Amino acid sequence: DMRGRVRADESVEVLVDRLGARLGMENVTRFLPGNSHLPEEEAIAVPAALACEEALAWPGTTGLPAHAPPARPIRFLSPAEPIETLAEVPEGPPIRFRWRKVSYDVRLAEGPERIAPPWWQGDTSPPRDYFRVEDAAGRRFWLFREGLYGGAETADPAPEDGSSAEGEADEASLAMPRWYMQGLFP
Repeated sequence: DMRGRVRADESVEVLVDRLGARLGMENVTRFLPGNSHLPEEEAIAVPAALACEEALAWPGTTGLPAHAPPARPIRFLSPAEPIETLAEVPEGPPIRFRWRKVSYDVRLAEGPERIAPPWWQGDTSPPRDYFRVEDAAGRRFWLFREGLYGGAETADPAPEDGSSAEGEADEASLAMPRWYMQGLFP
């Protein structure tokens, strides 16, 4: 109830039914595992009334896996929002970043966790390096760098007319990866 007491005779189905009656059944959802390793596709929101308990468990698994995956943020930004960063070394975590016109000084950083695109599906987008960072005030963020320093996958495509100057080739080899804010931890 609203006072925080739990009634043992209430089930999830009854809760879904009550919420659906008040909010509309299409507005009551639950998450099911997605068939992707990309963060924005790891879970799929489906109507809670249609999802059954068997669908929530992976077949052939019992208990927790021996090696749990890295922590994911509770608040997920989709699409990811661009940020400006400053790092000590090119492939390292940022020491400072600017997001939504506010600057943050990074106190702790963990990563990278590299997530490559599904190449078997023909996806040629650049890989992402994810970092879990904490600022000086204790706020925790999930950032990623899209692309590799000096990698061709971060460069703009060649002009359609086929023209290319030597100076343009040098700029492409020095292309800078882009940084994004993907989520916030509690």
